[in-house]
Amino acid sequence: MASSLQVLLIFFALTVTLSNSADPDPLQDYCLPTQAQQHQCKSSPSPSDFVSRVLGNAPNSQPPQTSNASRLTSANFPALNTMGLSITRAYLGVGGSAPLHYHPRASELIYIAEGEVEAGFVDSSNVLFAQTLQPGDVMILPKGMLHYLYNPGSSRATLLALFDSQGPGIVLAGPGVFGSGIRDEVIASSLGGLDHATIEAQSRERSRRVSQKNGDAQTRKLVGTNIAVESRDHTQLSTNVPTVQDLAELSDLIGAILWSK
Repeated sequence: MASSLQVLLIFFALTVTLSNSADPDPLQDYCLPTQAQQHQCKSSPSPSDFVSRVLGNAPNSQPPQTSNASRLTSANFPALNTMGLSITRAYLGVGGSAPLHYHPRASELIYIAEGEVEAGFVDSSNVLFAQTLQPGDVMILPKGMLHYLYNPGSSRATLLALFDSQGPGIVLAGPGVFGSGIRDEVIASSLGGLDHATIEAQSRERSRRVSQKNGDAQTRKLVGTNIAVESRDHTQLSTNVPTVQDLAELSDLIGAILWSK
């Protein structure tokens, strides 16, 4: 019979192994799913199957106060299947930001290609790590940490984000709070005591915006194409309880409200 120490060591080894695995290790050189059977690999892939030009479709300009991203995952680039990698190219207009969010299945490594980007994440001790980055700079955003990107400069910013998962996932703070059906009492206590009427108004506004975006193919498209997201200068946030209009404008950046209190 194994001793308690042996059992403990085995459990520790298994825990370390699992914690270091973002995606399962591949069992073959590559596996490009077939269109008919997603769980079957192509028998004879061609060289072009390993190439994607999605990230090359760059916009000529980016309007102020907006952001735009082209994402490449195993969903729209099958060659990434079993590779444990994915990549995003993002553009931030002047004053534009990527909404507060986190990736449940991947750490993120960002590289600044042009412009100026303020990047920051909050750890499990509620400590904010923020840094203004210049072209050529690299920053790591740990897995599962709430983070944001903001362009404080005077010209468009472009960055590449590399993930250690073929499907990193994304959870936006705003929709996660107001679009998920969480009880008003829980939301109110989480956001410093917002009243019921404010929460209801924001939830209705969120539903209206979702319906509007779903009907506008130019505003929100499927994964792998550009996604336009309205944003606003986070330095203008008030330390007072936000109004309904403020919450409507900042629903995708609701996490920033938490830090302004």
